Amino acid sequence: MKSTQSAATKRRSNRLCISKTAGVNRQSSKHTRHVSGGRREKAGGLFARQNLQSRFRALRGDNPTHPPIEEGGAFGHPSRKCPICQNPTQKAYKYCPECGTNLGEIEKKEGYSIERIRNMWTYKGGEDFYNNFKSLENAGAMPYKKVKPIRPILGDFISLHVSNLKLLSILSLQPNCSKDFSEIYRLMGYYSADHALKTMKLSSIVDIVSKTGMFSKILSYNEIQKALYVGWIKTNEAIVKVSEIDTKGRYITFNIEEDAVFYLKASKPISIVDLNLLGGNLEAVCNKKCIGEEINVKGKRYFRYQFHDKKSNIDYPYTILGREEYERIVSDLIEHIVENKPSGRVKLDDKVHISGEQVDTYFIIKASEGHRILEKYAGVKCGIKLAEKALIRGEDDALAYAKRIFEQEKIGLLKTHKKDDRITIELTESAYSSGVKNINMKLDLFPAGIIEGILKQATNENWTAEETQCKAQGHENCEIVCKIVK
Repeated sequence: MKSTQSAATKRRSNRLCISKTAGVNRQSSKHTRHVSGGRREKAGGLFARQNLQSRFRALRGDNPTHPPIEEGGAFGHPSRKCPICQNPTQKAYKYCPECGTNLGEIEKKEGYSIERIRNMWTYKGGEDFYNNFKSLENAGAMPYKKVKPIRPILGDFISLHVSNLKLLSILSLQPNCSKDFSEIYRLMGYYSADHALKTMKLSSIVDIVSKTGMFSKILSYNEIQKALYVGWIKTNEAIVKVSEIDTKGRYITFNIEEDAVFYLKASKPISIVDLNLLGGNLEAVCNKKCIGEEINVKGKRYFRYQFHDKKSNIDYPYTILGREEYERIVSDLIEHIVENKPSGRVKLDDKVHISGEQVDTYFIIKASEGHRILEKYAGVKCGIKLAEKALIRGEDDALAYAKRIFEQEKIGLLKTHKKDDRITIELTESAYSSGVKNINMKLDLFPAGIIEGILKQATNENWTAEETQCKAQGHENCEIVCKIVK
């Protein structure tokens, strides 16, 4: 009798287990749906204790009939809490049913694997990206020739605050994604510099000199230094100037002013974007591996890069802060947005080019199903914080506020249509999908999450906001459908 019960328990357990591939490639909105029912407990502004059974079915991708999953464990599976959102989960779960975190990968000290990211970039030398992402091509060419804006009303720049908010809100949920972003921006820097050299007709000269192995000769070339300086200013990334070239020590130092995070206070350097973008630029120009670090000397900030052979086994370093510190920085950014505070830049505008937003969004969503849900969940948390800080109350005020914030921060333009029990929002000039060809993906998860969060906080109802069509799927405009889940 004992062995029979054990076999039955095992069979029921196997039915519950989420396989390694279940749900991974599904593009359905099921994965982020929050279903009401059960008692409410606030966790980061969201109702974390909802019907876990329904969300479990969504993660499995089927519709089994099982008894409700209790916190104490289902069918012999001991429970645990997601280290990100503290939602009760089961050991059989591959993803947290609340925030989508990959529960298997989060416990690895080395963080997420990003070989698939590197492979995407290196395939055909990045040609596919320049063919599909017009903004990326424009970013590499605009400093040296006139480029027609992709977005005629908002222009091809997004608020500096929102750019930082998206990145840091994801890191507040999953600090190990710092490695993902570092790799993405280094590779983006590499290919944007490669494209710029071709535009300036300097590729042949750089190729000849790089074969000598003398990186100092390339970087001492006035046209190269000018290209870096002008390129970075035109895209509002930062003001970069060569400070020192050490041929014996094989390193180069840049003086950095007004970079993307200069106004944010942190215990460690957090220049993930600019440090790796510039490192990628240098790797394209010098055909070397560049290991970068941020240093501070008498109040002045510098990026220093050590040059190594391209095939060396030295790993790229990356900085990780604690979740509490990331949360504190996110709150500071929310305050800047709500009160429309400037960053303090004097020489550059408070905006950056949309190419970075589009590329990192693509890679994060493409990396895994956990990453995809994480991107949406980060937007939801930011929307909740925005509405809470701005004291937004009611559905109409929430929609009006979302429309104003999107335009103010150059996220996109919103037009709302109410019908029956749902709200359809037309999103035009999206910073995340404008100029992207049909790659059969929905890229506006973060802005959809912001809208969802604003509605949740302002109405105290369990809203969902899902992108139903996107320009990156070949549609004329993006569309987000909002409704209350009962």
